[in-house]
Amino acid sequence: MAEEAEDDEVVRRIPVRIRRGRADAPLYLFQYPLRPYWRPYKTEALEHARVRPRHRQVELKLGADVGPHYDEESPSPLTHITLASTVALPRTSYAVGVLTAGEEAGEGEEVACALTLVPLECCLQLRPSFSVIDELDAQASTPAASRDAAGAEEAESSGAPSSFAPVFRPAQTEKEIEARRNSHAYMIEQQEAEEWSSAKLFAPESVQSRAVCDSIFDRPPKAVPMFED
Repeated sequence: MAEEAEDDEVVRRIPVRIRRGRADAPLYLFQYPLRPYWRPYKTEALEHARVRPRHRQVELKLGADVGPHYDEESPSPLTHITLASTVALPRTSYAVGVLTAGEEAGEGEEVACALTLVPLECCLQLRPSFSVIDELDAQASTPAASRDAAGAEEAESSGAPSSFAPVFRPAQTEKEIEARRNSHAYMIEQQEAEEWSSAKLFAPESVQSRAVCDSIFDRPPKAVPMFED
Protein backbone atom coordinates (compact mmCIF):
# COMPACT_ATOMS: atom_id res chain seq x y z
CA MET A 1 0.00 0.00 0.00
CA ALA A 2 2.85 2.39 0.76
CA GLU A 3 4.43 1.79 -2.66
CA GLU A 4 1.09 2.42 -4.41
CA ALA A 5 0.69 5.70 -2.50
CA GLU A 6 4.16 6.84 -3.57
CA ASP A 7 3.42 6.03 -7.22
CA ASP A 8 0.13 7.98 -7.12
CA GLU A 9 1.12 11.33 -8.62
CA VAL A 10 -0.32 14.54 -7.19
CA VAL A 11 -1.94 16.29 -10.14
CA ARG A 12 -3.01 19.51 -8.42
CA ARG A 13 -3.22 21.01 -4.96
CA ILE A 14 -6.26 23.15 -4.23
CA PRO A 15 -6.66 25.25 -1.07
CA VAL A 16 -9.82 24.64 0.92
CA ARG A 17 -11.67 27.46 2.67
CA ILE A 18 -14.37 26.84 5.26
CA ARG A 19 -16.87 29.63 5.78
CA ARG A 20 -19.43 29.85 8.54
CA GLY A 21 -23.05 29.90 7.50
CA ARG A 22 -24.96 33.14 7.79
CA ALA A 23 -27.23 33.31 10.82
CA ASP A 24 -29.84 35.26 8.85
CA ALA A 25 -29.69 32.91 5.84
CA PRO A 26 -29.18 29.26 6.85
CA LEU A 27 -28.28 26.85 4.07
CA TYR A 28 -30.91 24.15 3.52
CA LEU A 29 -30.89 21.17 1.17
CA PHE A 30 -34.22 20.27 -0.46
CA GLN A 31 -34.85 16.60 -1.20
CA TYR A 32 -37.77 15.14 -3.14
CA PRO A 33 -37.77 11.43 -2.19
CA LEU A 34 -40.94 10.58 -4.17
CA ARG A 35 -39.63 11.88 -7.49
CA PRO A 36 -36.67 10.56 -9.53
CA TYR A 37 -34.10 13.06 -10.74
CA TRP A 38 -35.38 12.80 -14.33
CA ARG A 39 -38.95 13.73 -13.29
CA PRO A 40 -38.66 16.76 -10.99
CA TYR A 41 -41.48 18.94 -9.79
CA LYS A 42 -42.14 21.96 -11.99
CA THR A 43 -40.97 24.64 -9.59
CA GLU A 44 -41.34 27.25 -12.33
CA ALA A 45 -45.10 26.82 -11.80
CA LEU A 46 -44.75 27.96 -8.19
CA GLU A 47 -47.80 29.87 -6.98
CA HIS A 48 -46.82 30.52 -3.38
CA ALA A 49 -44.09 29.65 -0.88
CA ARG A 50 -44.02 30.11 2.87
CA VAL A 51 -41.69 29.17 5.72
CA ARG A 52 -41.56 28.79 9.48
CA PRO A 53 -37.88 29.51 10.16
CA ARG A 54 -37.89 28.60 13.84
CA HIS A 55 -39.34 25.14 13.21
CA ARG A 56 -37.61 24.63 9.84
CA GLN A 57 -40.84 24.18 7.91
CA VAL A 58 -41.33 24.96 4.22
CA GLU A 59 -44.41 24.74 2.03
CA LEU A 60 -44.43 25.11 -1.75
CA LYS A 61 -47.70 25.52 -3.63
CA LEU A 62 -47.35 24.44 -7.26
CA GLY A 63 -49.81 24.51 -10.11
CA ALA A 64 -51.51 21.27 -11.07
CA ASP A 65 -49.31 18.94 -13.10
CA VAL A 66 -51.45 18.91 -16.24
CA GLY A 67 -50.21 16.11 -18.47
CA PRO A 68 -51.63 14.06 -21.36
CA HIS A 69 -53.52 11.85 -18.88
CA TYR A 70 -55.01 14.70 -16.82
CA ASP A 71 -58.81 14.55 -16.55
CA GLU A 72 -60.10 18.13 -16.74
CA GLU A 73 -63.66 17.00 -15.93
CA SER A 74 -62.65 15.29 -12.70
CA PRO A 75 -64.43 16.63 -9.58
CA SER A 76 -61.21 16.27 -7.59
CA PRO A 77 -60.53 19.27 -5.32
CA LEU A 78 -56.78 18.99 -5.97
CA THR A 79 -56.37 22.03 -8.19
CA HIS A 80 -52.74 22.40 -7.15
CA ILE A 81 -49.90 20.49 -5.49
CA THR A 82 -48.71 21.47 -2.02
CA LEU A 83 -45.32 20.18 -0.95
CA ALA A 84 -44.76 20.10 2.82
CA SER A 85 -41.36 19.55 4.41
CA THR A 86 -40.11 17.26 7.13
CA VAL A 87 -36.67 17.46 8.70
CA ALA A 88 -34.34 14.63 7.67
CA LEU A 89 -31.87 13.78 10.41
CA PRO A 90 -28.49 13.00 8.80
CA ARG A 91 -26.05 10.63 10.45
CA THR A 92 -23.15 13.02 9.98
CA SER A 93 -22.40 16.64 9.13
CA TYR A 94 -22.62 17.87 5.56
CA ALA A 95 -21.30 20.88 3.68
CA VAL A 96 -21.85 22.42 0.26
CA GLY A 97 -18.72 23.05 -1.78
CA VAL A 98 -18.09 25.36 -4.72
CA LEU A 99 -14.95 25.26 -6.81
CA THR A 100 -14.00 28.73 -7.99
CA ALA A 101 -11.32 29.97 -10.34
CA GLY A 102 -9.28 33.13 -10.13
CA GLU A 103 -7.92 35.24 -12.94
CA GLU A 104 -6.85 33.55 -16.14
CA ALA A 105 -3.28 32.33 -16.07
CA GLY A 106 -0.70 32.71 -18.78
CA GLU A 107 0.30 30.03 -21.24
CA GLY A 108 1.59 26.93 -19.48
CA GLU A 109 0.41 28.14 -16.06
CA GLU A 110 -2.36 26.60 -14.00
CA VAL A 111 -5.51 28.53 -13.17
CA ALA A 112 -5.63 29.40 -9.48
CA CYS A 113 -8.49 27.46 -7.87
CA ALA A 114 -10.05 27.33 -4.43
CA LEU A 115 -12.67 25.09 -2.87
CA THR A 116 -15.09 26.86 -0.53
CA LEU A 117 -17.12 24.78 1.93
CA VAL A 118 -20.16 26.05 3.83
CA PRO A 119 -21.80 23.84 6.50
CA LEU A 120 -25.29 22.64 5.69
CA GLU A 121 -27.81 23.76 8.28
CA CYS A 122 -30.52 21.21 7.57
CA CYS A 123 -31.91 18.68 5.08
CA LEU A 124 -35.61 19.00 4.27
CA GLN A 125 -37.62 16.33 2.47
CA LEU A 126 -40.64 17.67 0.59
CA ARG A 127 -43.64 15.44 -0.05
CA PRO A 128 -47.20 16.15 -1.29
CA SER A 129 -49.60 17.33 1.39
CA PHE A 130 -53.29 16.40 1.31
CA SER A 131 -54.45 18.94 3.87
CA VAL A 132 -57.12 20.12 1.40
CA ILE A 133 -58.77 16.70 1.53
CA ASP A 134 -58.63 16.76 5.34
CA GLU A 135 -60.29 20.18 5.41
CA LEU A 136 -63.09 19.01 3.10
CA ASP A 137 -63.69 15.96 5.29
CA ALA A 138 -63.83 18.20 8.37
CA GLN A 139 -66.33 20.53 6.67
CA ALA A 140 -68.49 17.58 5.65
CA SER A 141 -68.62 16.28 9.21
CA THR A 142 -69.34 19.70 10.75
CA PRO A 143 -73.12 19.80 10.01
CA ALA A 144 -73.66 16.38 11.63
CA ALA A 145 -71.66 17.41 14.68
CA SER A 146 -73.63 20.66 14.92
CA ARG A 147 -76.94 18.78 14.82
CA ASP A 148 -75.79 16.42 17.57
CA ALA A 149 -74.68 19.35 19.73
CA ALA A 150 -77.97 21.18 19.16
CA GLY A 151 -79.95 18.07 20.09
CA ALA A 152 -77.94 17.65 23.28
CA GLU A 153 -78.50 21.29 24.27
CA GLU A 154 -82.24 20.99 23.62
CA ALA A 155 -82.46 17.87 25.77
CA GLU A 156 -80.60 19.59 28.59
CA SER A 157 -82.79 22.71 28.46
CA SER A 158 -86.03 20.69 28.60
CA GLY A 159 -84.98 18.54 31.57
CA ALA A 160 -84.04 19.26 35.13
CA PRO A 161 -80.83 21.14 35.78
CA SER A 162 -77.80 18.89 36.02
CA SER A 163 -75.37 18.94 38.88
CA PHE A 164 -71.63 18.54 38.37
CA ALA A 165 -69.21 17.30 40.98
CA PRO A 166 -65.90 19.15 41.25
CA VAL A 167 -62.89 17.40 39.77
CA PHE A 168 -59.55 17.61 41.53
CA ARG A 169 -56.32 16.81 39.71
CA PRO A 170 -52.92 16.47 41.35
CA ALA A 171 -50.19 18.89 40.31
CA GLN A 172 -48.00 17.63 37.48
CA THR A 173 -44.53 16.48 38.38
CA GLU A 174 -41.45 17.70 36.53
CA LYS A 175 -41.22 14.32 34.81
CA GLU A 176 -44.80 14.60 33.54
CA ILE A 177 -44.21 18.16 32.33
CA GLU A 178 -41.07 17.06 30.48
CA ALA A 179 -42.95 14.12 28.92
CA ARG A 180 -45.67 16.50 27.69
CA ARG A 181 -43.09 18.81 26.15
CA ASN A 182 -41.58 15.88 24.27
CA SER A 183 -44.96 14.60 23.07
CA HIS A 184 -45.98 14.83 19.42
CA ALA A 185 -49.12 16.83 20.24
CA TYR A 186 -47.06 19.45 22.08
CA MET A 187 -44.63 19.74 19.16
CA ILE A 188 -47.52 20.25 16.73
CA GLU A 189 -48.99 22.88 19.07
CA GLN A 190 -45.69 24.78 19.12
CA GLN A 191 -45.37 24.59 15.34
CA GLU A 192 -48.88 25.91 14.79
CA ALA A 193 -48.16 28.79 17.17
CA GLU A 194 -45.45 30.13 14.82
CA GLU A 195 -46.78 32.37 12.06
CA TRP A 196 -46.00 31.55 8.44
CA SER A 197 -43.77 33.96 6.51
CA SER A 198 -44.02 34.40 2.75
CA ALA A 199 -40.97 33.43 0.73
CA LYS A 200 -39.74 33.52 -2.86
CA LEU A 201 -38.12 30.71 -4.80
CA PHE A 202 -35.74 31.84 -7.54
CA ALA A 203 -34.47 29.80 -10.46
CA PRO A 204 -30.91 28.46 -10.03
CA GLU A 205 -29.52 30.59 -12.88
CA SER A 206 -31.37 33.78 -11.98
CA VAL A 207 -29.69 37.03 -10.95
CA GLN A 208 -31.17 36.74 -7.46
CA SER A 209 -29.78 33.24 -6.95
CA ARG A 210 -26.35 34.34 -8.15
CA ALA A 211 -26.38 37.24 -5.68
CA VAL A 212 -27.21 34.89 -2.79
CA CYS A 213 -24.48 32.51 -3.93
CA ASP A 214 -21.98 35.38 -4.03
CA SER A 215 -22.80 36.36 -0.45
CA ILE A 216 -22.57 32.79 0.85
CA PHE A 217 -19.45 31.62 -0.99
CA ASP A 218 -17.76 35.02 -1.23
CA ARG A 219 -17.65 34.94 -5.05
CA PRO A 220 -19.77 33.61 -7.92
CA PRO A 221 -19.30 29.91 -8.69
CA LYS A 222 -17.55 28.86 -11.88
CA ALA A 223 -16.94 25.31 -12.98
CA VAL A 224 -13.27 24.51 -13.50
CA PRO A 225 -11.95 21.30 -15.09
CA MET A 226 -9.95 19.34 -12.57
CA PHE A 227 -7.87 17.51 -15.17
CA GLU A 228 -6.73 18.34 -18.65
CA ASP A 229 -7.12 15.92 -21.52
